[in-house]
Amino acid sequence: DCLDRELNQDAFEVWCTLCWWLPTVIDIRRSKSFCKHLFNIKGLLNTNFDDTTHQSCRLMLLKNVISSLEYRSFDRDAILNNLMFDHPYDQVRENVAKLFVTIIQTESYPSLESPGEVIKYFSSDSGLGLALKIVPKLLDDFIKRLFISTALEYKQVMNQSPQQILKTSYYYKASTLFYWIREMSKGPTKILLVPYIEPCVIPFLINLLNQKDVCKIAGLDPTKIFLNLADMPLRMPFIKSIIDLLCKVVPMSSSYQIRVQLTCIEYILSAQLLQLSESELSQIRDFVLYELYNENFVEVRMRAASLLSELIHNTGVDTQLLEKFNKNLPNCSWDEKQKLSKTDVKIHASILGIGAIISAFPYVFPLPKWIPKELAYISSWARTTGFVGTSAKNVISEFKKVRVDTWNFDRTVFTSEELEDLEGVLWRSYYA
Repeated sequence: DCLDRELNQDAFEVWCTLCWWLPTVIDIRRSKSFCKHLFNIKGLLNTNFDDTTHQSCRLMLLKNVISSLEYRSFDRDAILNNLMFDHPYDQVRENVAKLFVTIIQTESYPSLESPGEVIKYFSSDSGLGLALKIVPKLLDDFIKRLFISTALEYKQVMNQSPQQILKTSYYYKASTLFYWIREMSKGPTKILLVPYIEPCVIPFLINLLNQKDVCKIAGLDPTKIFLNLADMPLRMPFIKSIIDLLCKVVPMSSSYQIRVQLTCIEYILSAQLLQLSESELSQIRDFVLYELYNENFVEVRMRAASLLSELIHNTGVDTQLLEKFNKNLPNCSWDEKQKLSKTDVKIHASILGIGAIISAFPYVFPLPKWIPKELAYISSWARTTGFVGTSAKNVISEFKKVRVDTWNFDRTVFTSEELEDLEGVLWRSYYA
């Protein structure tokens, strides 16, 4: 009766502790009545009743029992068939996601019949062996069906307003999957999420990023989870497929989505640099250069320049790329520069590119001779008033702040003409 009708907050805390502790000391499978009450959730998630607290508590009690039982848990199929991933109440959806994570965690232990099969299973040419945990085929198919059905429902609500979307089955199911991804990315279960990142998780999160207003109203933050994907324990085959997807140019992408893509690539570059092949680095470089010349968004060009600087820092100076940027800066009159500074995307991208190469080596000593030449070259654009001029000023200003302690040594690398070109751009006394 307590579990069915009188499960209040005080009683829940007691039962929660009991459900966690009891399976560790006895085999609860011998207590038929206890198991029946906890594992039988048929009809529990009925949307005709508003008792969401009771439904959530029952789900959490079942989660505690399963987590303690681990691989001894049972009735998996019956529980999965009765879980409702599109429940209209957020509290219930979040607990459904947590219970689903626990089921996956307890069911993902490989079971082999003989020592010979164990040796064969964990042997590989790379020497790394196979994963200690693998999602069973039944659960694997179940997860993929969830993402496929959610993607199909997304197409049906694309043109609806945020307020309308929040009342659809798509949103209910999407928020449950969001909570599931968030929980899976924590602790030891993150290794089980890796195979789903490229085919399921990233496309799903990109769809959420396209619905910025919906996520803001609902309190969902797909950006944080998107960026956390770079910290997953990724193996080389997974890295390649993820980079292929992230470096894909999506038509009609928003500025926010492109910047998130670039930031995620930056995180992967930082975390997985030693595993990246030359072809993958080249692929990242091509995508960054493509976005550096983005014609629609200034902020995307600036974000791409920041990533280009980190890429060059790790791979070395590309003289051909520097020459390409220099060729895109025309020698023209002051009036023409003033006009182009406000309109020309190509010139702006080239200034950002030169700045990215200079900032890639902030503390190199002695100062390379090509840096004074480049600073003097862009100083004439720094005197203009458009976005090109602003970016050129920022490049010179950043150089000044970083090299202020070594300026007495750095200035000897500059010629008198180069110092004169820099005079008046920021502070005359600094370059005097």
